[in-house]
Amino acid sequence: MSTTQTSGIGLRPDKLVIQLTVIAVVMFGFGYALVPLYEAFCRVTGFGGKTDVIAEVEAQQAIALNRDVAVTFTSHSHTSLPWEFRPLTKGLDVKVGEVQDAYFYVKNYSNRPITGLSTFNVTPPRAGFHFKKTECFCFTQQVLQPGEEREMLVRFMLDSALPEDVHELTLSYTFFDNEKYAGK
Repeated sequence: MSTTQTSGIGLRPDKLVIQLTVIAVVMFGFGYALVPLYEAFCRVTGFGGKTDVIAEVEAQQAIALNRDVAVTFTSHSHTSLPWEFRPLTKGLDVKVGEVQDAYFYVKNYSNRPITGLSTFNVTPPRAGFHFKKTECFCFTQQVLQPGEEREMLVRFMLDSALPEDVHELTLSYTFFDNEKYAGK
């Protein structure tokens, strides 16, 4: 008489445990990989309004086209962040292929240093991939001391592959308190 019993699905319990463990590990790995895969997908396709980064030299060598696009800038601070954050450059008529600068203002109204982290989005989303930044405050965390204020730069261009039917777009930023946003 055998002492090994099988489960109702025809597997020995030890094999079932191994298979379920392997499935759990694969699912965890897939979940862990989703964020970088989604970021890569958005960067390649422009989906979700993600912008692209371009080297300053490459941007300067781009050929400007005789086509203008109205670019509007908006900004928000998360409610947990006691900062004033607004665009100094409200909008620009941008020649496709030409490097432009836009400026934003930020001030820390708290009595403590705060590290802010900025996220961005381009609307319409299909224009995001063609919005190329060479310099941006969003590339790094921004630390503001109590009462500190500053101007921050975004240097960008619209590449010549921008769809012909895009005549206006919006670049929007949101600042978060990095400690609260990162869960520290």
